[in-house]
Amino acid sequence: MSKKRTEKRIITLESFFENILVCNDKDQRPYIENFYYEAENITQERLGTLFGILEISDDSEDSSYIVNYLISVIRKEYFSKPKRGAIESLEAALHKANLALSKLAENGSVAWLGNLNAIIAVIEKNNLHLSQAGHNCALLFRNKTLTDISEGLAGEETEPHPLKTFVNVTSGRLENEDKLIITSEVLFDVFSFEEIKKSAIRFSDEEFIQFIRTALSNEVPRAAVLLINMKEKEEIIEVQSTPEISQINAFSQAAFSRQSSVPKVETSPPEEILENPKQHNGHLYIKESEVVPAAPKSSFEFFSSFQEKIKTFRPEIKPETLSKKTNYSRPKFRTISLSLLIFFKKIISAAWNGIKISLFFIWKLFQIGYYKAKYFYEKYQREKISTETIAEIQEELEPQKNIFRKIIPDFSRLKTLASRFSFRQKIIVAIIIILTATVPYYLNKFWSNYEAKKELSRIQSIVPPPPPPLATDKNVKRLENLTPIFEIQNLTKVINLSNSFFAITNDQVFDLETKEGFTIPTELEKIDLAVPMEDLKIILLINTVNRKVFAFSPIAKKFQANNLPLPIDADITVGETYLTYLYLVDKNANQIYRFPRAEGGFGEKVAWKKDETNLENPTSMAINESLFLSNGQAIQKFFRGKKVDFSIEKTATEIKPQKIWTQRDNENLYVLDNTNSRIIKLDKDGLIISQYYHSEITNALDFSVSESKNQIIFNTENSVQTFNLN
Repeated sequence: MSKKRTEKRIITLESFFENILVCNDKDQRPYIENFYYEAENITQERLGTLFGILEISDDSEDSSYIVNYLISVIRKEYFSKPKRGAIESLEAALHKANLALSKLAENGSVAWLGNLNAIIAVIEKNNLHLSQAGHNCALLFRNKTLTDISEGLAGEETEPHPLKTFVNVTSGRLENEDKLIITSEVLFDVFSFEEIKKSAIRFSDEEFIQFIRTALSNEVPRAAVLLINMKEKEEIIEVQSTPEISQINAFSQAAFSRQSSVPKVETSPPEEILENPKQHNGHLYIKESEVVPAAPKSSFEFFSSFQEKIKTFRPEIKPETLSKKTNYSRPKFRTISLSLLIFFKKIISAAWNGIKISLFFIWKLFQIGYYKAKYFYEKYQREKISTETIAEIQEELEPQKNIFRKIIPDFSRLKTLASRFSFRQKIIVAIIIILTATVPYYLNKFWSNYEAKKELSRIQSIVPPPPPPLATDKNVKRLENLTPIFEIQNLTKVINLSNSFFAITNDQVFDLETKEGFTIPTELEKIDLAVPMEDLKIILLINTVNRKVFAFSPIAKKFQANNLPLPIDADITVGETYLTYLYLVDKNANQIYRFPRAEGGFGEKVAWKKDETNLENPTSMAINESLFLSNGQAIQKFFRGKKVDFSIEKTATEIKPQKIWTQRDNENLYVLDNTNSRIIKLDKDGLIISQYYHSEITNALDFSVSESKNQIIFNTENSVQTFNLN
């Protein structure tokens, strides 16, 4: 008897295609086509669904059969060998298409050269593989974010070549509720990129399809769109358990019968790191391992105020270690001290007033005696008075002499008294005399300062204090405390890689969770640029002088040299990554280069900027759906290689964007304005959401954000500090 069968549930994705084809002129019908082909038999099922759009912008008769011819060649080659994998079959089909186009060119059919626009793609299981030629594009709508996943696949040849029509293949992992929009370029003549995204958010799948169909039918003469919605499909597979082994008679017929084996269930291979598209160049693509890093431990708190430090420190002191002498009240002691000071001040003031009166009286007596003596002397000289007159004068002055004797001490008696003192007594008397002469002066000075401070305090209570910085600005949050998390000299940058933070110096990379440092290889010499690449979980370290590039893997904790074909005369100032592309600004060429990921590093550059916009010495770059550059005064925004309008909301204090930060699937843009000690959070339209102010941000050199951790970190020259967004 076998056991009861069990059920195994396998979650897969099912694709739902919707075909929109507009061609108002029947004569134009051969020049545009969209298609999708599914497997015709069970052997082809592993190859999935082949689909795409082809369009010839040349309307000559020689080009009228190109579209259907290419579709036929691609379809036939793709499904010809079911044992091949999907990506190998797609590459073979595209190579066959290139050969077919080359033969057409050899036979004189060249009107289509430079006029072919195509997207050829495959969905197998939950994977997407696609290639691009010309200006058709593939958009991915996921989690309310719209991304052009075909950007840059076609390459930009100055002279089109048939064998280079389909050059690259990109691959990615699809998720539930993803929406693919395969479209000809004319769609952007009707809608902007932002309008497509808003419509995909607002409408249901059916309403969005009808919305696109109606708009294209009414607005353009010719267009092709394929809409693919990905939905979860749960498959239930019955798996029979191993039968129970019963006793077998070796001489019965059953002993020689063939046992049926348990059916094997085909399991899908391990998922590759394909959450986002990655670039294939040629037939090989080296993927780097992915390990989800653990969330960093919470940072220790820092109290900048002395009183808060005392509060946190007191509970740790044991009561028995305190002396009884220390248990006094500081406010009470201060009150007693102040009372004694006032008392002594009054005594000294009274004594001083008495001294002033005595001195005034002595001065008046001196004046009287002086003028009397002067008078009688002059009279004696003039009249030569007799001795009797002098005797009379002495009698007149005798009462005044008695007064002087009473007031002025007898110094001879003082001298006699001092001679009787011992040496110790003389020292004590000298000290008393010195204190009597100096203490009143210093006490009076101290009291004057006290009165001045009291008066200043009174004035300050009347006059309002000056307003704090950014007092009239919008949505300002004043940070009370910052949390220091790392200290070292010569810090240049902080990086957020998969919600783990790293600090960069001239020659080291530090993991801020473990505080572990990694010294760069000697070949690199120093780090001029450091940018994270989320899709590969690496940090790219670039020396722009010797043109060396190394990839640092925090998972493997190793550095690996990468190829980067920079122009010899390039002056690279800033850089950033998007998916597996590296974007660098060349100041000399006034150009933004994009380098695709390739075996051993990066492939040949593509001039990504397609207009004559002056890049104006950028100091920072950030990329989400668009590319942003800041130069300390303003922010430039680019979409699909062309500058678009963007401005920051006006506020009372002008924003000076020194550094900026955003990332894929993030609609917010963060700006470091260290001139005004703040970090600003903007929405996609440049409107201010929040402003975070702290005086220490004045010293910030760079910053990074983790919205999932509700955290912003920034670095000065010798420290890394953090604060919460809320």
